[in-house]
Amino acid sequence: MAEEPPPRIDLDQVAEIVSSYVRHHQIAADQLAGLIVEVHRALAGLGRATPAQEPPEPAVPIRRSVQQDYVVCLERRYRAQMLRRHLWIAHGLEVADFVPVGNCRWISH
Repeated sequence: MAEEPPPRIDLDQVAEIVSSYVRHHQIAADQLAGLIVEVHRALAGLGRATPAQEPPEPAVPIRRSVQQDYVVCLERRYRAQMLRRHLWIAHGLEVADFVPVGNCRWISH
């Protein structure tokens, strides 16, 4: 499989982004070159497919995540009687994101 040539990046666009950032944030002079490189890399990476990630391993076995007295978050091993607040704060999920429609009888609104 032949590699694609690196995309041509408009340097004026890089300069505009960096100057806008520097206008609104304080940055040391020695960090400016690194910022320019990062912006250039970010623009060069646009439109490329991200590498496929394998699904994460659960922190606890799925069968052991639901017990009589508590439930366990599969990502962070957080034990709670109800994970609704944890899912909202730690993972940014709303009730509609993790409960299928029509299956809401166990959630107190």
